[in-house]
Amino acid sequence: MKLLYRGDKFNDESLPDYIFRLAYWNGFDSGSRLIDLLRIHYKELAKHYFCDERLHVAKKLSVWYECKVALEFILNKSFHESELNLEIGLLIKKKYHTHWICSECWKEYAYVRFYWHSCDYRNCHVHDKRLLQVEFIPYEPSLNPERIAMSPQRDWPFPDCEVTPIFLKKRIGNSCNYSDIENEKSISIDEEMFWWNVIVFLRDRFKIDFKVDSVYELIPIDELVGAPVTQRLQKVKDSLIREKEVFATLISVSIVAKIIQKRMFGFEDYGYLLGSRELKNWLLSEAYSVSRNFYTYLVGVGDHIFFGSENLVDRRVPPIDLRKVSDKGLCQFILESSILTPQEIRDITSEWECTSNSAIKIEGYVGRRHYYYNKYIQAADLNVFDMEPEPR
Repeated sequence: MKLLYRGDKFNDESLPDYIFRLAYWNGFDSGSRLIDLLRIHYKELAKHYFCDERLHVAKKLSVWYECKVALEFILNKSFHESELNLEIGLLIKKKYHTHWICSECWKEYAYVRFYWHSCDYRNCHVHDKRLLQVEFIPYEPSLNPERIAMSPQRDWPFPDCEVTPIFLKKRIGNSCNYSDIENEKSISIDEEMFWWNVIVFLRDRFKIDFKVDSVYELIPIDELVGAPVTQRLQKVKDSLIREKEVFATLISVSIVAKIIQKRMFGFEDYGYLLGSRELKNWLLSEAYSVSRNFYTYLVGVGDHIFFGSENLVDRRVPPIDLRKVSDKGLCQFILESSILTPQEIRDITSEWECTSNSAIKIEGYVGRRHYYYNKYIQAADLNVFDMEPEPR
């Protein structure tokens, strides 16, 4: 199989869009016709040159994988895996999928950018111009995108996403794909919800009011987008502490506890401290820098710590599980467990009109389990741990 038009694929062009562009310039009546021929060619190649290697590819993406292999043989070139954006093919096949293009980008180079398919990307981050909704991709040079744009424009149900343009601007010149964008949006949604929970928790349980509804009122969103999760956590934590320095310890404890309680940024229901290694190390380092007691609560106590202590019958103490603990229970745990110094507790309760002592009745209960804080505190005093935190 040969193709007359063999134009190169652009870095920010998905493989499905590239195939449709090849189909147009090679005279096929539709992209589907070229896809069928590429799949046939793949099967012929598999018989003579290699074994079928689709086992590592999701079944719903196997069609595009076959096209990719066939094209690599036909064009005698290879495609970088991170720039394929095969999931775009699933969007294109949906009946309700519509095409959006930036007329200015199109004038420069007539190909579809992969991020135009994102459901909430509707303003070009390069030209700051609204994308046009079109019924078909106008590869023909005589077609002006502004003339064939659907008019009036259909109301779009999704609000514009400010995360995607910021992320794309920061990644100029670097490899980026559709999965990166979707992952960044997911992190930003989790991040905003998480910090709202922290702010509300500190306000409702400890009367510490930052007078903001969103963390982005304290720190600009463009300082966070694209950065690793631990750097983002550190930046926001520092901003909160600058606002309320006297409550620095409480703020740090609340952030660590809330990540575990809400299972944010990669934590799961079926395990304890199962986030990424980087996040886990950040949490443990934060806990250790705040209080040795707090650190032992998170990692638990092993047999060797109590070696030679005959007065202790149970010498293994599990980590205190903060998952699914109510805000009331978390507040109780923070105030009772000797994480905060007496002076820090006095600073917190000094401005309370009525303290929450009535909600703090039984020492050692976290959720439905009873823990003996003294064992953890004794282990912390011995300064020997099962797991030392890695330096950041």
